Parts: sequence; structure tokens; C-alpha cells
Amino acid sequence: MQIRVPRALLAVFAGGALALAGVVFQNLLRNVLADPYILGIASGAAVGAYMVMLTGAFTIAYFVLPVGAFIGSAIVAGLVYLLSRSKFTRDHNSLLLGGVMIGTFLSSFLLLILSVERSNYQTALKWLLGSLSNATLESLYYIVPVVLIAGVFVILKSPSMNILSLGKETATSLGVSPGRLSGQLYVAGSLLTAIIVCFTGSIGFVGLVIPHICRLVFGPDHRSLAPLSFVLGALFMLLADFIAKTIVYPIELPVGAITAMIGAPVFILLLRKS
Repeated sequence: MQIRVPRALLAVFAGGALALAGVVFQNLLRNVLADPYILGIASGAAVGAYMVMLTGAFTIAYFVLPVGAFIGSAIVAGLVYLLSRSKFTRDHNSLLLGGVMIGTFLSSFLLLILSVERSNYQTALKWLLGSLSNATLESLYYIVPVVLIAGVFVILKSPSMNILSLGKETATSLGVSPGRLSGQLYVAGSLLTAIIVCFTGSIGFVGLVIPHICRLVFGPDHRSLAPLSFVLGALFMLLADFIAKTIVYPIELPVGAITAMIGAPVFILLLRKS
């Protein structure tokens, strides 16, 4: 009850939230290669959370840590949004490259801080690699409400996401405000990413692999894609965590390494096809 149940629940909500965030950003950027990890949004959340820990602000109240993670992810999501609207990044691969560069810069920044400040080295390393080993019931008190609220919002907006994927002019003619809906979805996607990264670290490629599999099997309709991606993402994270704990037992591997080993080849294949 104190170790296995919190870890299993964290895996479920982490996998589901990251997969749903992938659906959101792929819809907003109209690119099936978009993913919170690839776009650097997860790295932004990690840097935001670590800066809160470094300054000691989390001692005021524990919820300050997720707030810092959200601010970091929101800033990067805003940069990605501005890149997506720039005339210099109309090519989707250029946009992805920009996101990769942002993520690389933030990871390097975090490593630079670690080389000076070593007191929280293990915690920061966990954020860089991704891990479910520190799951507690207290962390679920923060994760579950945020994931449920943001997740339900995304699922309720799934019909409008179908319309948004047709283009801004078409969406406007059909009664959907692209600007307002995009802003709402960016906030929801950033929240889903930030709350998970805050407690698990940067677990990559879940938001890329799972929505793509769901599209292949169930089709591109967001009314089914969003909830099914959440369910399949939860199952995928449970499986990845099981592999991480058992493949070289008794040594436990970072779950982010397992998802990356699966997701990176899929990303290369998708990039080649596109």
C-alpha cells in the first residue's frame, strides 16, 4: 500500500497524461511528430521545478514545486507556439528542430547548475532520466486532480479539435475560435506535462508513440483518439516500469530510458515517412 500501489497509480496517470499531452500538441501544431519531450516542454518543466528547489521556495508550501514546473513548461510551450507561427518555421521539421534545440539548451543549463550545486544531484538526475521510484501517496494528491481536470477538459474539447485540425479558416466558419481554443489547449497540455515531470522527471516519447499507435488502430477522430490514448498510455507506462524494474534485476533502470529505447526508433521511422 505504501510502495507498490502509489507507484502503479503514478505510472497510470503519468502514461495517460503524457499520451494525452502528445495528442494536444500534435493537434495544435498539425504534426504527428510533436511530443512534449521532443519539443522541449518537458525540459522546461524540469528546469522550472529544479529552480524552485534550488531557491528553497518549495519549503513555503509543497505546491510551489508543481507551480514552478508549470511556469517552465508554459514558457517553452509559448516559445514553440511562436515558432509555429513564424514564417521561418513553416516547415514542420524545422519546428521540431527548434524544439529539440530548446530542450537541449535547457538540459545543458540544468547540467551546468549541477556542476556547481551538487546538493540535489540525485533529484536532478532523476528529472533528466525519468523515474517512478519516488512515488508517494502525497504526490498523487497533486497529480490526480490536475490530470483529471485537464484530461477531462481535453476529451470534452475533442470534437472542436477535429474541427481545428481542418485549418483556422474552416474552424472559424464552423463556429470555433482557433485562437481561444489553441490557448486553452496549450494551457491544458502544459499542465499535463508539468505535473508529471515535476514528480517523475522527463519521460520521453510516450506522447509520440501512443497517439500514433491509436491513429493506426482506431483512426484520427479525436473523440476516440484522446480517451484511448490516455488508456493505452497508462498501460504502456505500466509495462515500461515493469521492464525497468526487472530487465537487469536487482538494478532498477530509469523508466525514461525504456520509453526512449522504444520511442526513438519510432520517431526516426515517422520522420522518414513524413
